[in-house]
Amino acid sequence: MEQHTSLDDKLDFSISELSIDEREQEKLGNLLLLLKYKHLPTLYHSLRVAERGKRFAQALGLNPKPAWYAGNLHDIGNMLIEKEILDKSEGINKLDLERIHMHPVYGYYLLRDLFPFSAEIVLRHHTHQRNPYPISFPEQKAKFSEKALNQATKYSAIIALAEFCDSIYFGKRDSPKKEPSQRSVRYRLIENFPKQERDIRRLYKEGLLSKN
Repeated sequence: MEQHTSLDDKLDFSISELSIDEREQEKLGNLLLLLKYKHLPTLYHSLRVAERGKRFAQALGLNPKPAWYAGNLHDIGNMLIEKEILDKSEGINKLDLERIHMHPVYGYYLLRDLFPFSAEIVLRHHTHQRNPYPISFPEQKAKFSEKALNQATKYSAIIALAEFCDSIYFGKRDSPKKEPSQRSVRYRLIENFPKQERDIRRLYKEGLLSKN
């Protein structure tokens, strides 16, 4: 419970720090509330990824707000996946994986009218790993420039790193695991995201690969 109270406090702090206006708070809050009732572990995971993504973006000299929004919403596509699949920790079959691998696309469709730029980041956040997905993207509704889409890709890499860190420290069941050294986390990140090695080393140097 203490951990989750802390997440609520961090959410409130970030809303103030990033000057999120009331209208945006309402839109985001409604989505997070739906996620809470759908699958609580996904909500807690998303809140942690948002906070870590914000810090990563700041350390890399980027505006933290897009990373924070996308971190909160990166798994919103789980809203359209059966809870029985989301709850599985073993026995995941090929059909389950096919459903899970659709969550960035589902997230894109859920977000593109409410948070168009976040939708582009969410769509791309699993494209940086060794077995990337989705392979093809839906047709854009909001017409972003190539420069803006490149920025979305950059932010999606930050979310991918933040999410991977969270999986190391908390795992699928949302319960803290034995804390590894930041050095070992750095190694695992570079192993899984070799194209982001430069950023990973910078984050390590800043001491941002710890559990909290």
